[in-house]
Amino acid sequence: MASQERSGRYHHVFVTTKGAEQKQALFVDLTVSELKTRFVRPYRQGKAVLLDDGSVVETRDIRWSRIRATQDRAEEALAKLEEASHRHTQELNRSGNVLFMGRFSWSNVDLIEEGENVTARYITSPPGEAGVYRHLGSWLADNLGKALITFLGALALTVALTWLGLKKG
Repeated sequence: MASQERSGRYHHVFVTTKGAEQKQALFVDLTVSELKTRFVRPYRQGKAVLLDDGSVVETRDIRWSRIRATQDRAEEALAKLEEASHRHTQELNRSGNVLFMGRFSWSNVDLIEEGENVTARYITSPPGEAGVYRHLGSWLADNLGKALITFLGALALTVALTWLGLKKG
């Protein structure tokens, strides 16, 4: 969260999946780190992603994707959209004999055209089609931390046992 506050950028992921015509918002208000961990890496590897509501989306079923970066959190950006739409509707109603109702509800998918399109920075191929080096890099990123912790733990245990062994002698 601190990196979001410093950079002032919130990332939102939108997709269309196989068999669905409607676009959906998978994630909103992600930091760059969360974006990479929760969506980009699984997308590149062709793995499923777990959504906030507990449902799972298979990345290989994604037919279209868009990543947008905004200065505002989703809730704030939607409030601005709603206010702008309300003002526009009022202007239309003042200028003619026809009454326009405007929109009644807004959802995260309405952010699909807001902010900057940063998709190309993170996704350059279809799901699961990362190259061999990218697979190796993703594997290292997923496992290097675990291996390092295990190694440091084993090293600490070895030092402790050696120290205890020397102390007896």
